[in-house]
Amino acid sequence: MHPFVNFTFSCMPFALSHNISSKYAHAHPKVSVMMISYNHEKFIRQAIQSVMMQETNFDYEVVVGEDFSTDNTRQVLLELREKYPNRLKLLLNDRNLGARENTKQTIHTCRGQYMAMLEGDDYWISAHKLQKQVDALDKHPDWSICAHRMSVIFDDDGQPSYHYPTFDPKPVSTLDDLARAAFVGTSSALYRKSSIEHLPAWVFQVDIGDYAISLFAAKHGKIGFIDEIMSAYRRHASGWWSQRDSQTQRIGLAGDLRIIARHMAWQHRRILESQAAQHLLTVVKKLIVGGKVSEARKVMDSLFPWAYCVPGLHWRRLLRMYLILYAPSITQIFRKVKWFVMPAKHDERS
Repeated sequence: MHPFVNFTFSCMPFALSHNISSKYAHAHPKVSVMMISYNHEKFIRQAIQSVMMQETNFDYEVVVGEDFSTDNTRQVLLELREKYPNRLKLLLNDRNLGARENTKQTIHTCRGQYMAMLEGDDYWISAHKLQKQVDALDKHPDWSICAHRMSVIFDDDGQPSYHYPTFDPKPVSTLDDLARAAFVGTSSALYRKSSIEHLPAWVFQVDIGDYAISLFAAKHGKIGFIDEIMSAYRRHASGWWSQRDSQTQRIGLAGDLRIIARHMAWQHRRILESQAAQHLLTVVKKLIVGGKVSEARKVMDSLFPWAYCVPGLHWRRLLRMYLILYAPSITQIFRKVKWFVMPAKHDERS
């Protein structure tokens, strides 16, 4: 988780599908399904077929940005294009662009009134997903996004699946709600294309680009939520996120949230910065427990001085960690005081 100024087809380093009929090439489908793919040989067929099974009363296209995979992903896609020549459009990059640039130009190619997102290793469960979401956006012109619940499945280690989001979003939410808690999954979102017509460059400076896109879209309308499980997010060992350890994930999330926060209104900036600080504090705590004091100090240093202006921080928790790292002698004194030893109940959640 993008049309851009001064971005033209002449500079795109990919080959477009040539098997699209002339009638279809000039038509504008109701929905564009944007998909990026890299080394998804094991999964891409299921992803594409889960889109092609959609039962709709409107036309839709599938635009796949294939990023010069080193496995047989491209061969599978070419085979599928023979089966769906009028609906599947392939953007075949002649070099690896990376997820951010690939996402940017794939979105640029989408022509629909609405745009759905699906990564090449995820898939849709319901054959009525698109129809239900299109009907909802058609009925509510003040909505810029329609999302739904999705299933998170583990492909490798046998962990039990769970539903995302894990809480119950309101039937209709706003940018304020989304800034406080992410609940729009990539494979669940259907965007009104006009709300993301001019995505800014900062959206592609972060790894959580799907969240950034949703926040930007929510500036232009409300978010409708359908409480049905209609897609699956697959977690597997070769996934770019799963390959990172929890410490790297949290530090990366904090950095991305800070970048996004700089481009939001003040009230939403404070909320996002608070989330970033909470991630960093969790890392500090784990490093302290692991005896990695010097590493913990580096992370703690990145919290100050801006953290003083961030709402929602647990000051007792913050002060306790600060004293442990920078004033261990004072810490020994405070350990005799119940206030220091007994943390607030919410301190130990993360």
